[in-house]
Amino acid sequence: MAAMAWPASDQVRTIEKLAVIFGEAKNLPPKGSCNADSGRDVYFSLRLDQEEIYRTTVFEKTLNPFIAEQFRCDIPRDFHLLNIYVNEREKVSNKDKVIGRVSLSRGDILKFHAKEHWFNIDPVDADSEVQGKIHLFVALQHFHEGLQLSTIRPVSMVELFRAGIETRLVLRIAECCDLNTVRGYCDPYAVVILYRDGVKVDQKRTKVLRKTSRPSFEETFDFLLQHDWDRFEIKVSLFHDVQLGSSVFLGEVRLNCSAIELRQQEPLSAWYYLGPREEFSRKSNSPELGALRLNLHFTSDTVFPSATYEQLRQLITSSWQVQPITCSAAYIISQLVPAGGKEAITPLVRVLWEAKQIVRFMRAVAEHEMRLTSDATTLFRGNSLLSRCVDEFMKLVGMNYLQNTLRPLIDRVLAEKKPCEIDPTKLTDSTRQLPINTHNLKAYADEAFEAITKSAADCPPVLRELFNALKRLAARRFPKNPRTQYSVVSVFVFLRFFAAAILNPKLFDLCPPQRSVDPQANRTLTLISKVVQSVGNLTSKNVEASKARQGERLNFVPYKEEYMWRFYSAFLSEQHPQQVASFLEMISSNLSTTLTTLPREVNSSNPPVVLKQGTLAKRAQGRNKLGLKQFKKRHFYLTAKALCYSKSKDVTQPPQGEIPLEEVLGVERLREEAFKLNNVIQVLQPSRILYIQCNNCVEEQDWLDILRRLTVNNRIKVSTYHPEAFVANEWQCCGQRQETDAGCTPTTRGPDPQLAAQIDLDRELERLHSLVVSNSHNFKALMDTCDEILTLQQQQQHLHLHHHSQSQQQSQPQQQSLHAGTIAGFGL
Repeated sequence: MAAMAWPASDQVRTIEKLAVIFGEAKNLPPKGSCNADSGRDVYFSLRLDQEEIYRTTVFEKTLNPFIAEQFRCDIPRDFHLLNIYVNEREKVSNKDKVIGRVSLSRGDILKFHAKEHWFNIDPVDADSEVQGKIHLFVALQHFHEGLQLSTIRPVSMVELFRAGIETRLVLRIAECCDLNTVRGYCDPYAVVILYRDGVKVDQKRTKVLRKTSRPSFEETFDFLLQHDWDRFEIKVSLFHDVQLGSSVFLGEVRLNCSAIELRQQEPLSAWYYLGPREEFSRKSNSPELGALRLNLHFTSDTVFPSATYEQLRQLITSSWQVQPITCSAAYIISQLVPAGGKEAITPLVRVLWEAKQIVRFMRAVAEHEMRLTSDATTLFRGNSLLSRCVDEFMKLVGMNYLQNTLRPLIDRVLAEKKPCEIDPTKLTDSTRQLPINTHNLKAYADEAFEAITKSAADCPPVLRELFNALKRLAARRFPKNPRTQYSVVSVFVFLRFFAAAILNPKLFDLCPPQRSVDPQANRTLTLISKVVQSVGNLTSKNVEASKARQGERLNFVPYKEEYMWRFYSAFLSEQHPQQVASFLEMISSNLSTTLTTLPREVNSSNPPVVLKQGTLAKRAQGRNKLGLKQFKKRHFYLTAKALCYSKSKDVTQPPQGEIPLEEVLGVERLREEAFKLNNVIQVLQPSRILYIQCNNCVEEQDWLDILRRLTVNNRIKVSTYHPEAFVANEWQCCGQRQETDAGCTPTTRGPDPQLAAQIDLDRELERLHSLVVSNSHNFKALMDTCDEILTLQQQQQHLHLHHHSQSQQQSQPQQQSLHAGTIAGFGL
């Protein structure tokens, strides 16, 4: 996956990506039967099989919650079912209740890919909460007078019975994987039951294996069959052993003996997904539990060796040189894919960035879009190709910049929970509440404005290069409107970057996915975002017009709400436009302007920016020599300088433990066999190893990614590590006897620390190739449109540049050859 070392060029790999967009739920069952209108406090959790990977905000006192959240991730492991659970939060008992779930197989996800759909919510009980697989070997063996027969003639079972030949069903339970855990661990055993016409004939069981979700039983059982052997059925059930109570059901598999051939020489070997109890699957007349609206996106790409994509790569990376740009490979792909080419933008931007051609391509697209625009006020305001490319590019290279600038503000808004509602119609006592709320909102808006306008020194150089190019193009296209050269920068950095991030901090990684954003904090962020967006429209050219008077509406500020006009009029000062213009000038200045010439504000009283945080379990190797140490829950948080952990979630307090990132020698996974635990990573240090257990496989991947990215340039790193632990004076993985012995497995190469995510070029090219192939039916119409645009532009050039008509005619065959090369490069 994303943080692993990329395979050698001659390997083929499969990469899966999942996106779940939560819309809304409707008609959830009321809390009490006597009151049909009683609401519930509900939230929704997303699980791969039974492993929770995401949880939404809690929606209070409602039966029809509007969710409006989304979750995206690479899928780091195989799974059978995608489950979306509807849960009720219980404040008193602190033990949440499951209302129901939507369960989708891989086939269901593909069926509803990129389609919004209402899914019925189904009931849940203990017999349906299963996951995992079991590996079975099944065969029929024949005996005559105590001797096993190696072969038999093709006769019926009845004839074998009359001939005195005894037939036995032989079942070997080899192993299981990914079983459910109960309170963090699993003590599994298997029960094998033989049925005849649904009546139990015989029963056997395996031994109990302790603390493993991947038991290796390797036990064999045999059962005597009668002549009507095809009426027999074998059931294998898995249970978690509870010494002082009833065992917990983990799943079952049923096999009909009629599926086994009489003359089969080799045992039938297969992996089987564990299913719910058959009794549960036959239940009917379930109560109505409502419905859930979801939009699912699932992609599975088979990535081939790099040479496979070389021609496509060359076509895309040379797109900026093609004239007109609308006939380039990158532009055509963006138009080929439905919904405005949204799926294609991310891989296109990443491929062009990897080739260091992204700014050139966006400059060419910007020049084309400016040429088609006569009204400077609407420039880049829509969802054009350039707008989507710049949006994606800012997320790719500007996430650290965004974290440093806005993360303290977001953390403060979510923690302080101050009321900021300024709409009088939403207040119970507006006379008393409005002045307080206005004061709170103004404080937050001032903090946001100051953080943004003093962050120019932190703006990545490549973004400054892009903004500089856009400013120059705008100045050349609209020479009579000097404000345009600043507004083209402002529309991206304020409207589509800072304001968008404040409005949806989870989407921009400004708060942890698991952190709940309550309705009041969400409203506060919305109001701050509105102010930032409007302030971003200011420049020094409208200082005189910007001085707000109480009760007056400013023509250049697009507020429809009366209460926002009143607040903005009181908030705006003469310094705001000047500071905005100064900020825009600095981030769009020529790159020859060194960063040291830009003002940098440092506030030592502010705590360091937290890049990632969460409650995890930790255990250290090497401190206590006596026995195994317990994993302990701690709150971890990561800054640009150190990995810290503490018993408290207050990151402003001194941490209990702190690991400077410059001392980290490597970050690797730990095998489950080491501690009988899943999702454990190890942070290698000079004196000891810190083991950290994450809450799920996606979280494990995220921590690996960010720790590797921040430590990839460390001066001292190790080349090998131990994938298991040092227990009982021995490394479990290799048997070496000294704790200081060198590792037995090569460490993983880290990603580029400057990128928000490591770019896997082959993966991005395969995604583009898949999109082109799946939308090839749109190709001819698009190419016809491209030819029409080319013809029109050539006619315009002929009218204005008649003396160059001969050279224009000579360029036409070159463009036709480009079309042919583009089609060949796409593999069509």
